[in-house]
Amino acid sequence: MSKDSMVMYESYYESWKMLNEIDKKYGEEFMEALFKLGLYGEVIEVSPVVRPSLAIASKLVIKATDRYAAAVENGKKGGRPHKVDYAEMHQLMKEGWTDKELAEHFNCTVDYMRKKRKERDDYVMKQKNQKNLTVTVTDTYTDTATGTDTVTDTDFLPSAEKGQGIVTLPSAEVSRRDEFTF
Repeated sequence: MSKDSMVMYESYYESWKMLNEIDKKYGEEFMEALFKLGLYGEVIEVSPVVRPSLAIASKLVIKATDRYAAAVENGKKGGRPHKVDYAEMHQLMKEGWTDKELAEHFNCTVDYMRKKRKERDDYVMKQKNQKNLTVTVTDTYTDTATGTDTVTDTDFLPSAEKGQGIVTLPSAEVSRRDEFTF
């Protein structure tokens, strides 16, 4: 198996340092053998001086390579397969299935299903909020005959930009000041 990375442990460095003190060629030989084993799965012949250090390091390299292969086999590097088919889960949620029913169907915990439902709901709300903004408007009317009335209502603006503003609409009998945030 060929990879573009490998796990390095401090013990590799210590072995390289020790072999380098004996002779630099032994340190280089150790590192070359270690990288070929870790990256390409190749075992090369090394001198008797390097062999004990490489034997210890190669056990760790092989274990790490086996873990990597198992993770790739599971479908996701470093992870495990998903417990649920998300498309099916979303369809069942639309049909009104409870978290308990979903957990039993997918053979997982109710807490896991609650977490997935919350993630779905948060995502859906985020999508809606990006398309449509809800604006709360406080209208203050000053009518010369009756005094001041304040009315708060919620308006739905299909295509507004995020920000803050104040709109003042004067008229002959009524002055109107709309303050809104979204």
